[in-house]
Amino acid sequence: MSAFATAQAAATSAGPAAAAADASTTTVVNAPVAYRETVADLDATIRFYHGVLGLELASRPSRWSPDPTQSALGGTRVRSRTVDIAVPNETFVLRFTQYRGVLQTPQQAGPADPGQMQLTLSVKNAQAAFAALRAAHTPTLREGGSIPDGTGTGTITTWVRDPDRMPVEVVQRSGPDDWFTVDPPAVTDGPGMRYVIRGQIDFVAKSDTASLAFYRDLLGFDIDPGFSWLVGPYEHPVMADFLADMFGITHGSTWAAATGNCAPEVRCEFFEYDDLARTDFRPARTDPGAPSYEISTTDLPRLVARLKAAGVTIVTPHGHASVARGTQSVLVRDFSGLLVQIDQAGSPRG
Repeated sequence: MSAFATAQAAATSAGPAAAAADASTTTVVNAPVAYRETVADLDATIRFYHGVLGLELASRPSRWSPDPTQSALGGTRVRSRTVDIAVPNETFVLRFTQYRGVLQTPQQAGPADPGQMQLTLSVKNAQAAFAALRAAHTPTLREGGSIPDGTGTGTITTWVRDPDRMPVEVVQRSGPDDWFTVDPPAVTDGPGMRYVIRGQIDFVAKSDTASLAFYRDLLGFDIDPGFSWLVGPYEHPVMADFLADMFGITHGSTWAAATGNCAPEVRCEFFEYDDLARTDFRPARTDPGAPSYEISTTDLPRLVARLKAAGVTIVTPHGHASVARGTQSVLVRDFSGLLVQIDQAGSPRG
């Protein structure tokens, strides 16, 4: 039996509510820390997210130095430099790292490939934000596409790629209901809010049930099957052609979703695209274009034991947490193959 099937069987026998309750009591708090991305050129990444999109640096770019975290968690001796970029009204940061001293292959997932993350940045004025993206000659999600002028009513959105070809949705919400499970954000003209007022992390998953088994049943996140009026719980309808065109999905493909909050005010969405062209996306963490998710927990040893019992793949050498830079952490893969770093809460940054 596969690891996912083992966890799914355990969750099914206890029932989703019981599994979620057990997760919340077994580990007091599991919370997002960072959307992580490995980049080819850290300075180019800073120019895009800080210079073009106006987000503020949460830390100064570090100097090149040996990276004990990657050595401890991934078993690879490398040098690296990192920067954290703040997202307004969010408790997680964007954490970008450039590596040296290891063979690297730039990576780009196909639109339906499970194991990837995508970033959504909500803006207060689509016209201004889209104009800045056009002025910077930002490539669109689909090759040869164009960024609209940002006028109109309702939800106004465009999909672009950052310097490492990672998908980024830039969207102006239509109103309070368009925030779904989080409150409308506080909006000012202060630092970091030239355009962006909130973030969101999206996951492309192997299946909706795989997402629920890992993030709801094991981590205790407040995730439910389905996505508002678009996809019902556990349903797999044929994706509308306009959505398929937006995401680059083959017409006639079915899809499914699980959505909710990864923290009380952190929205996250999980999508399964049953496109025949999809393949698993599992780059090395040191490859440019490789995503990973970082969370913290108040009880790392107990959570690691729980993940092992469910058959989760532990990437960290020897299968247990390691300490680097004073942080106790472990690197695992979720049931869709995405790398997830889990830190003991209260430790210094890893």
